[in-house]
Amino acid sequence: MALEWSNDLSTGVVEIDEQHKELIKNINMLLKACQEGKGKEILGDMIDFLGKYVVTHFSTEERYMDKYKYPDKTAHRQEHKYFFETFENIKQNHFNKNEILLTTIKLNDLLVKWLVNHIKKTDKSMGDFISKSSVKT
Repeated sequence: MALEWSNDLSTGVVEIDEQHKELIKNINMLLKACQEGKGKEILGDMIDFLGKYVVTHFSTEERYMDKYKYPDKTAHRQEHKYFFETFENIKQNHFNKNEILLTTIKLNDLLVKWLVNHIKKTDKSMGDFISKSSVKT
């Protein structure tokens, strides 16, 4: 089941939305590979992508939160920290135990839940605040 970009994922902040679209594209590549029985073949690439993506994307969001003095930035950053720690744990299990199937399942679960819960709720709320703040300045 491929994930589709839709308005309910849009934060209204172009830079953040473009990064989210890139995440969805990569999640879809992993989901497709898993459906074709080739998940383990791209798992390493996905882990590399996510390692870089997380640092860049979270920095981008946090820069906007600081710039616009977003009042819920502490809670938002906690969600980023949770994702990063969970991702690092999955990554370490993969490299330490080479549990490819389990790693792929855990990574898919984390990414899809993250997309639904974090982007649709937390990021959307931040985007709404920034949009309203941008109009005032």
